[in-house]
Amino acid sequence: MNASLIKLQEQLKTANAQSKADINKQIQQMNTDKLKLQQQVSDLQNQAKKAEANKMVQENLELNKEQYKDTTTIKLENLNTKITNLRTKAESLSDSSKINMETEVIKLEDKRSEIETKISDIDMAKDVTSFKTVKTQVDNMIIDLDKKYTVLSTKPEFMR
Repeated sequence: MNASLIKLQEQLKTANAQSKADINKQIQQMNTDKLKLQQQVSDLQNQAKKAEANKMVQENLELNKEQYKDTTTIKLENLNTKITNLRTKAESLSDSSKINMETEVIKLEDKRSEIETKISDIDMAKDVTSFKTVKTQVDNMIIDLDKKYTVLSTKPEFMR
């Protein structure tokens, strides 16, 4: 009887040891799973932060585009007034001067129309880089138009 009791105790110890090993493996697996879940949560949080940052950048871009279009429209309106005044002066000139100056005024008006068309490209800018590219182009076109206006408006025919 003692021998069978000892045998049962040995079997119990072996089963106990095996259960502890199985439990330890399960604990290790649970810890590994926990780390994976924590990493997934961290990744999702980072994605959410990036999405929020992108949303803010896009909203800021849209605001900048609208503000730029507003200020550019005002600049163009001012240039349009100046060009209209030149057209009025050109109409009052003698025939040969009138034709030449009206042709020059038409060139200014064409340049202004090109700028208006280019401004519509601002709406198509989907990121900061493309917006800056179009903005630089429009700014340079406005500067060029203003210079051409200044040169034309200081011609002797218009100084009378």
